[in-house]
Amino acid sequence: MNIRPAKVSELEEIAELQHIVFRPNEPESPVRYLAYAKEDPTYTLNHSRVIEVDGRLVAHLRVWDRTLMVNGVQLSAAGIGSLCVHPNYRSRGYAQALMADSERYFFEAGYDFGLLFTIIGTPFYEALDWIPIPLPTFSFEAMNVMCDGALVRELEIGRDLDDVMGVHHADGMSHSGSVVRNRAYWTSGPAKIRSTFPQWGVVHDDHVVAYVNFGVDEEDVWIKEACALPNNNLAYAHLASLLLQHSQGKRLAGSLPRDHALVLTLETMSQAAAVWGTDDHMMVKGVNWRLMREKLGADAVPSAKPENEEPFWKALFGGDVFYWDTDVF
Repeated sequence: MNIRPAKVSELEEIAELQHIVFRPNEPESPVRYLAYAKEDPTYTLNHSRVIEVDGRLVAHLRVWDRTLMVNGVQLSAAGIGSLCVHPNYRSRGYAQALMADSERYFFEAGYDFGLLFTIIGTPFYEALDWIPIPLPTFSFEAMNVMCDGALVRELEIGRDLDDVMGVHHADGMSHSGSVVRNRAYWTSGPAKIRSTFPQWGVVHDDHVVAYVNFGVDEEDVWIKEACALPNNNLAYAHLASLLLQHSQGKRLAGSLPRDHALVLTLETMSQAAAVWGTDDHMMVKGVNWRLMREKLGADAVPSAKPENEEPFWKALFGGDVFYWDTDVF
């Protein structure tokens, strides 16, 4: 078994491996995975960790650069994504080996902590000492609320990016745990594939003052992100009207900070109470305790890795922590 960074000549093979494991019924998915590497300005070959067996790539792990604002301090996070093993090479410990390799790389590369979002549940990662961080979720049962037309318009990245960036910085970044997004982040290939830029906004005096990002399928309307400039909470009424128009006969749900103004507005307009819950697919693990101690202070961070990291992360990420769905990799 040989674990190493990828080579340029192997990027298409890596994309094909992800296609086989994650989206075998989508013939176009290799193009998507290739764009994750070639159209991400932060990507380096070190970010693709692979296992080679008999001249073939059989396992892969992708590292994503993220900078999170935590308690007013910028922390460097190494995101783990696309951990996969070819079906013919499973049950050999390759996934665990890639996780161990990635943690060594995180330390060498100067990250503060590791971050992942699991689609297979938490037990595999908890066995490797990763800690789940619950995020709030909400839902309304199938909606059939008629409402007046919403004063919103479709947003265009070429025209509205500066305004949207300003709204996100003023509101979205007010929550501890939010990702710092520069212009390249908003316009990168992966951001386009994941629809990071919102579809709809409320405009006042030719400027976007609020926006919402959501997805619609046959059963659900899922709200990924909603932000407004300070003193523009009334704009949420227009966004709520838009969402109610899209959710006729569908469940309306999402992940937003608890008691978010948009959810409160939806409750008022629908005369129904949101059901709040939590999702634990976000997980973290310390990488460089010395660096975190320097950034967050000796009172907040122990001098060395604790035997059990959970109390530390629960204390650090307690309260108002939130990671927007649009930043999940």
